[in-house]
Amino acid sequence: MKKYRGPVLEVTKISSTPGNLGGYMIDSIRIGNRTLRNVNCDDTAAQELRADGTRDVCLYVVRLPYGLIPFPLISNLLGFKYADSGEKHLIPFSFAFNSCLRFAVVAAFAWSIIWGIAGVIVASVLGVWGIITSEMAVAGIGGLPFFAGLAMAWGSSLWLGLSYLRARID
Repeated sequence: MKKYRGPVLEVTKISSTPGNLGGYMIDSIRIGNRTLRNVNCDDTAAQELRADGTRDVCLYVVRLPYGLIPFPLISNLLGFKYADSGEKHLIPFSFAFNSCLRFAVVAAFAWSIIWGIAGVIVASVLGVWGIITSEMAVAGIGGLPFFAGLAMAWGSSLWLGLSYLRARID
């Protein structure tokens, strides 16, 4: 999880397209001298976050994989805290818990199948070309990406859960 501190100078085009955590997609947030693009957030944070160049804000942003293929990492706004008053707006615990479960179950199922099929194809090609001669090695190499998909999904779930807890504690 990254924390971005500074005054929120601009929040542009909030759309209700469901993103990684559901809710809303913000095209760009300019905080201090940084610009965050394509940030997902829930409906309460989208309504509370306003461009006000006078108040210092700490944004809690976590980058998570998006969709069935875990490569593009999408920024997700877990919440924000005003530095002057200490007022904090975070996604609800139930929302974070459901998102963790979704990563642990749905993404684990999808990513393990996708990576498992890719591993079997690569192992089969290596076996046909004669690079790997043992059938046990071909089977083992084909099965390893399956567990890599599981590890990536469970790691994403754990990363989201720990990032949420860090944002709550801060």
